[in-house]
Amino acid sequence: MQKASTLTNFAQAQIGFVDRLLLSKRDRVDNAAFDALNARLTRINRRVAIRTFDHGKIDLA
Repeated sequence: MQKASTLTNFAQAQIGFVDRLLLSKRDRVDNAAFDALNARLTRINRRVAIRTFDHGKIDLA
């Protein structure tokens, strides 16, 4: 249990410091699950730009 808590804290700290997140495999989750994830990530870091991509293709502009 301690290890999971440490990993969660580490992940939240990393998300808190980044200015953009690239999320892959967007096509594997339904809209409700993605919206929940997006809301959670935005609560951790309100300034983060979240980009999604499928099959390794992303517009970096």
